[in-house]
Parts: sequence; structure tokens; C-alpha cells
Amino acid sequence: MECRNVDYRCKNWSSLMLINCGHEKAIRPSVNWTLESHQFAWLTHEEIGALPMEWNWLADEYGENPQAKMLHWTRGLPCFAEYRDTPMAEYWFTEYVNSQRGLQPIKEVVCSPS
Repeated sequence: MECRNVDYRCKNWSSLMLINCGHEKAIRPSVNWTLESHQFAWLTHEEIGALPMEWNWLADEYGENPQAKMLHWTRGLPCFAEYRDTPMAEYWFTEYVNSQRGLQPIKEVVCSPS
């Protein structure tokens, strides 16, 4: 199950990005995502802004944080048995259950005359 995990410049930054589309070096939809893309190799460090950590919270690396806005599991999702007990897994399971609600059959609604 485990894959080789390589450290590189700006690791995990590409998992959540806000892009200034007006910037002359803004990434375009046609970009083929490679390791070089994930490293933001076409930008200088000064051209890369920062987001507060809670907006890309690495739950399995940083631990519990009820103020986290977006959760990211870097080692494996809680849906895999090996990661069921990873920090903040209960949020993943809650969202999974919520996502399935839209797949339930819709009961026919009968409108009665008022």
C-alpha cells in the first residue's frame, strides 16, 4: 500500500491553491501536472503567496485542529483500513456519509390542491 514519498520544494502546496489568473505567470488549464509543476518551478519563491496553515491542514502530520478549514491526509485517506484511526478521521467519515445522501432515491412528491 505504501508508495515512495519524496520531499521536494513546496511539498503539499499544490493540494490547495488560489491562483491569481491576472498574473503574467499564472498557471493555465493546459498545464501537464508533473513533479516540476507541483514544485512551482516556473515561479520564484517571492512570486508564491502563502495561505494560513488551517486552510490546508495536514491532519495526519499536524494532528487534531478543530479550527482547520480544509483537511488533507498526506499518507492515506481514512477510508483505507490502515488509516481509519488517523487524526481527524471522523470528519472524513462524516463527509463521506453526507456525500452519499444525494444518491438516495427521491420519493415521489404528491401535491394536494390547496
